[in-house]
Amino acid sequence: MNAMEQKTKKIVLFCKSYGKDMFRARRMAESVHRFNADNIPLYISVPASDLNQFKQCFGNIPCYFITDEEILNKSRQVYGPLPKLFPSDLLQQLIKLEFWRMGFCENYLWLDSDSYFIKTFHIADFFHDETTPYIVQHHSKDLFDFARRTGNTKIIHDFEKMAIHFQTLFQRSGPLYNFGCSPLIWSCKVLRSLCEDYLKPKNKTVFDLLQEYHCE
Repeated sequence: MNAMEQKTKKIVLFCKSYGKDMFRARRMAESVHRFNADNIPLYISVPASDLNQFKQCFGNIPCYFITDEEILNKSRQVYGPLPKLFPSDLLQQLIKLEFWRMGFCENYLWLDSDSYFIKTFHIADFFHDETTPYIVQHHSKDLFDFARRTGNTKIIHDFEKMAIHFQTLFQRSGPLYNFGCSPLIWSCKVLRSLCEDYLKPKNKTVFDLLQEYHCE
């Protein structure tokens, strides 16, 4: 299916995948096809070198394939070329964060390849009202309980260090909230504001941001 022919949607589903995760991504897409009551479009971004293999594997499962290179090209038009030796794990995060520039949607639900749906879902399940998407925000209780039960307190220390780092960025104090893990709903308005109202005035790029804050 041709992604470029689609009109802007209130919300779409988005997955960044690659060859090693292809069969997991297919299982995810099959679950979307089975339970997607409102026919929310599913977009899957893969390296151009993997595109034909994905298309053959997915067969007639309805989804829109785009390439990582298409998204990265949109990013380069704004920020210039990628820094040399940009880490591959940050490249994955960059593609997820910059998908909004494709203009396909107002919001997107980012799915990992190994995610899958187990019951029917609707557009309304992702929104507080007609225009406000839900966000994931919690106190990491399950994560901390697991860390204490297993004696791995480094998990708690690492999370608190990261959360305080982010608080400093936005000059916020108070509880250390966790905004993960996936699936996550991202607002294109918020991501556009991050670019235009935060990064540009500070003469920073999204590359700089990811290298300083290693987390979506």
